[in-house]
Amino acid sequence: MLQQLDTLLLQDHASARRFTLLGAAPERIKVVGNLKYDVVIPPPQQLDKIQHSQLDQGYCLVCGSTRPGEESILLQAWAQLPDTISGTLVLVPRHPQRFTEVADLCDHSGLPWSRISDPEITPITQGRRLILVDAMGLLLDLYRLADLVFVGGSLADYGGHNPLEAAALSKAVLMGPYCYNNAQVCSQLEAVGGLQITTARHVCLNLQTLLLDPALCQRMGQAGYHLVQQQKGTLARHLQHIRDQFYIQHRNTKVT
Repeated sequence: MLQQLDTLLLQDHASARRFTLLGAAPERIKVVGNLKYDVVIPPPQQLDKIQHSQLDQGYCLVCGSTRPGEESILLQAWAQLPDTISGTLVLVPRHPQRFTEVADLCDHSGLPWSRISDPEITPITQGRRLILVDAMGLLLDLYRLADLVFVGGSLADYGGHNPLEAAALSKAVLMGPYCYNNAQVCSQLEAVGGLQITTARHVCLNLQTLLLDPALCQRMGQAGYHLVQQQKGTLARHLQHIRDQFYIQHRNTKVT
């Protein structure tokens, strides 16, 4: 099958080695980079829908695309933070069918909580609270308001979701150890200091360290943003290779 392909456009040299071992001809392999770095961040879409949540009061930790088993760990860690940290933990489950399940976890957390869909959300004056995002399409705007972003699917073994949207918004990113779905991206982000890997055991301590050090979070956010900017252009390289291949095939075809 591989011999029938004119060109293989791959994201990294590790992938190139694997395709070579499978029998692909090395001269047909081109390493052009990861398309995920060409992420396009739209302008704010629904900030008006979350203005009433008053996320600017205290610290704001946004946990995006959380999966089963993660919310309970994050809720426990949030509750155990020292009293000097006040603010809002925002939970954004990956799948809407889990809204009720996560609401039950919030209800049993012992912390004051609201749904983002509630018309009135009680302002926070001290301590910590929770907001459950029971609506779709709000994640990027919530990332914009975050002091720190946790990207889900990584504390529980789901392979981790893509952290580049948060990085492109200059946010410090925290993830669990299960990042194999985005291994290259997470490795590169961690290498430049834009991503910190945590575990269920250490997430409370890592949250405390990051939230109490805004300068560190800012440096992490800037490092991630610059990496995204440096790595952009993969889509253009793909298209150029496709155009070149089309030209070669067209040139070698006799037109009758």
